[in-house]
Amino acid sequence: LLYDDHFGVGEPLDEPGRDGKGLIVRGSHYLQVEPVESADRMHRLLGERIFAGPRAGIATMTGSAEEWVRAYRAEWSGLAAPLPENVHLLTLQREPEGVIVRLDHQFGVGEDEALSKPVEV
Repeated sequence: LLYDDHFGVGEPLDEPGRDGKGLIVRGSHYLQVEPVESADRMHRLLGERIFAGPRAGIATMTGSAEEWVRAYRAEWSGLAAPLPENVHLLTLQREPEGVIVRLDHQFGVGEDEALSKPVEV
């Protein structure tokens, strides 16, 4: 918008970017066609996979991949078993006194017949 549309910002939304050609925004849309009974389940689980999935880190290295794996811990889990499907690891934070672990039960009461039930971890 090259003029103020009076919908809250109070100024034109003219974003020329560094090169003067404007900004480009890219995104993804997901369409789920589910029965009402399973819609909450599928929405929550897909959302977790999309927004809270693992992230890859990239760094320069010397030597071979095998040498790197021998020198550094490439994989670690503090769990004896996987978390239940309705529990999400929200935070794993190191503190001087130890580690803070925050878990999140993803389903409210009555949202899903099986996954809304209380769970022990």
